[in-house]
Amino acid sequence: MIGTHGRNIIAISATSGAKVDVYNDASNPTMRIVKVIGLPEQIKIATKMVRQRIVERGFPSPTLRTN
Repeated sequence: MIGTHGRNIIAISATSGAKVDVYNDASNPTMRIVKVIGLPEQIKIATKMVRQRIVERGFPSPTLRTN
């Protein structure tokens, strides 16, 4: 999902205008937490792109949580 040298995350950020960070989930080492910050439209675009990358890799669509 992250890509070599963060290439995928950088591309998602550049395309959407949102800030995208990926963290390891301390409670589950096989999971990642993706944090998206931006304006509502930027978040919508970035979230869609993140979902698309995950599903393209054959994983189930992720659960979204908003704060």
